[in-house]
Amino acid sequence: MPIQAALSCFANGKVTASSTDPSVPGQLVFNGGRPTKLNGPSRLRLGCTIEYAIVDSGQPAKPWKVHTTGYIFRLLKSNGSGLVDFHWHPTATPEVSFPHLHAREYGCKRHYPTGRVMVEDVFVLAIECGAIPGDRAKWQRVLKANRENFALGATWGTSHPSRP
Repeated sequence: MPIQAALSCFANGKVTASSTDPSVPGQLVFNGGRPTKLNGPSRLRLGCTIEYAIVDSGQPAKPWKVHTTGYIFRLLKSNGSGLVDFHWHPTATPEVSFPHLHAREYGCKRHYPTGRVMVEDVFVLAIECGAIPGDRAKWQRVLKANRENFALGATWGTSHPSRP
């Protein structure tokens, strides 16, 4: 699983998915939904929940694909206080249907538009804030592969910066 590969570059933990049935929407979480401590002296934590649906891909060789229907990524300081949240939850809050961030560190609850955010983008930010991948070469390979694979099936774009 690509997301498990990304997580394993920064932390010990498990990614679990609640459904493999196309008729049942699912939720993917890290470590049972609890914030996961990332490697590095900053001791950042990451909370991750991705809502998804399994849909027909239209390709006979690979008949199903996972379609993201919402997400919440929380980057937390070591004390558990929020640094930044990336949200997209159009079903839960139709009045805020666009992907956005909350600058929690500054006590801001405004919805700043972001475009599509992948969990790998949050790991890139985590590095800027002091997280350290256990194996930098592996992280670079995983990041490149996950972005390329995601772009192949993305239906509404990617937001990642050009630098890893």
